[in-house]
Amino acid sequence: MAVPGKDAPPSSGKIVVGVDDSEGSLQAVDWAAGEANLRHVPLVLVHVHFWPGERKGEFDPELEREADILRVACDRARRVSPDVVIEQRTFAPTVMHALVKESVGAQMLVIGSTRLGPIEEYLFGSVAHTCMRHASCPVVVVRG
Repeated sequence: MAVPGKDAPPSSGKIVVGVDDSEGSLQAVDWAAGEANLRHVPLVLVHVHFWPGERKGEFDPELEREADILRVACDRARRVSPDVVIEQRTFAPTVMHALVKESVGAQMLVIGSTRLGPIEEYLFGSVAHTCMRHASCPVVVVRG
């Protein structure tokens, strides 16, 4: 019996990769960019920002840092696969909700390993675990 969303044939749509400022995330970007190149599909970089709100008319170093995260990830993806179409998307929290939402119509969702300890895992949950349970496509966890 087919399970909707889980047993559907692979989409020709995109490869989605979660991006933050960790080395594991950048390794996931490298891997996902190579895979997008092999499959001839766009790569979607998804970053979730954590700033508390907008500050109009003020320079906000936190906003600049958040923008740098996507710039660095985009540069890495272009070095690995210069011909891949790259899209960038930014969401407000939560990470898991954003990635699960972007998984709809994707061939795969790629995330880097954060390697949380048991206490952090209990308090914050696991992005990988939640994505594996709720994503609409296969999930790849890239470990360094």
